[in-house]
Amino acid sequence: PWLITRSRFRLRNNNLAGDREDNTVTIMSPKQIVLCGGQSRVENSSELLGANIDPAKLEWEEQPGSMALHHATRHGHTATAVAKNKLVVIGGRRMHQVLDEVQVLNTDGMKWSTMNLRGVVPAREGHAAALIGERIFIFGGTNGTLLTSDIFCLDVEQSSIGQV
Repeated sequence: PWLITRSRFRLRNNNLAGDREDNTVTIMSPKQIVLCGGQSRVENSSELLGANIDPAKLEWEEQPGSMALHHATRHGHTATAVAKNKLVVIGGRRMHQVLDEVQVLNTDGMKWSTMNLRGVVPAREGHAAALIGERIFIFGGTNGTLLTSDIFCLDVEQSSIGQV
């Protein structure tokens, strides 16, 4: 993911995230925005782009992390901030596979982990998600074959997911 720290100045470096679609942009705090995944119109696969802004230089600095590549390489997912440093990424598509996984990015160290949940995570792409309290409600999208209109609830505190 790209990290953007708020600044009144324009960045001098033009190596910002390239053109893409089906990505997510999530506000993590008043000073941090995360751009995750997406599919480039130039390349056939999704990519992970990670960066921090160095406020002293006002330039992007690339975020290292080979673990981040696998988890963020997706498009058509949702990304929901559940704490000031935790981003919950649900579903999406990687190549020809609609994903049935929930990943968590800790933005303090840019480390990914898989969220172990009680219940079955539905395979979803193109869905919507909204956080209410400690629960993420997931609506619609496609399972790769059919458009859906079901609603699932992911309870972050209880580490569970189920259809509503």
